[in-house]
Amino acid sequence: MSSAAISSSRFRLPNRRESTVEELLYNGERYHISYSTLGGKVWEVFISGPRAGTDLYAICCTAATMISLALQHGVPLVTMRDAALRDQAGNPVDIVGAVLDVLASSGA
Repeated sequence: MSSAAISSSRFRLPNRRESTVEELLYNGERYHISYSTLGGKVWEVFISGPRAGTDLYAICCTAATMISLALQHGVPLVTMRDAALRDQAGNPVDIVGAVLDVLASSGA
């Protein structure tokens, strides 16, 4: 990917925007993914992990922030999805890859 595709300035989202919430079951744990779209594109994501206050919850929050910032700086969702680790069957090996799959399959 050329560096011209990534912007040093962040796309600022409007204060009010449509959001979608989806449930994801991954490795026996339940997650809720909330994502905002604008113009048919995902711009922001939140991941609620199984238990607030745990390391996994913190990782989910940090990953969601990093995904959102990358999207707002012009990194294509497909680029992040392709970078996620996969097993031999092509399935994500962690919750971040699973979330990227959900976002990619949303059609946005």
